[in-house]
Amino acid sequence: EETRSLGYRILGAALVHLDSDAQGPVIQELLKPLADKKATDRLRLAALEALLGVISTLSGRAPWAVAVLDKAAPLLTLAATKPVQRLQSLLAWAVCSGLAASEPEEVGSRMKKEQLTLLKDGSSFLNLTTTILKAPQPELLAQAPLFRALLRGEIS
Repeated sequence: EETRSLGYRILGAALVHLDSDAQGPVIQELLKPLADKKATDRLRLAALEALLGVISTLSGRAPWAVAVLDKAAPLLTLAATKPVQRLQSLLAWAVCSGLAASEPEEVGSRMKKEQLTLLKDGSSFLNLTTTILKAPQPELLAQAPLFRALLRGEIS
């Protein structure tokens, strides 16, 4: 598990140096723990962090963006029922938010009502002030892309 987790981090660092067409097969490998119900939290976190690193360097559309959105979207509401998995949900929100700049239609079409409800209706793990103020640094860093996308109007 530790080896795979480190492997995902290395893949994420290497992906930054490939053009988006060549990134496809590596992205597919990073998506495996997101789709696998038996994957450990550590592997999912490593894969999400690697994806976020690549997405933060995008300067246009990526051919693999839709596949990433499809795998990350189910993780968006995970922390609503399992607070211990808050970082996983926040990283999924960061991944989707990062893709919102280049793929706004795709992100918008994949957001379901219960996911958007977390943003708009009442308090949730995403917007509760006391939770944000007490959040550890990795959670705050994961929330930054989400708030940036919200302020830019890329997620509505």
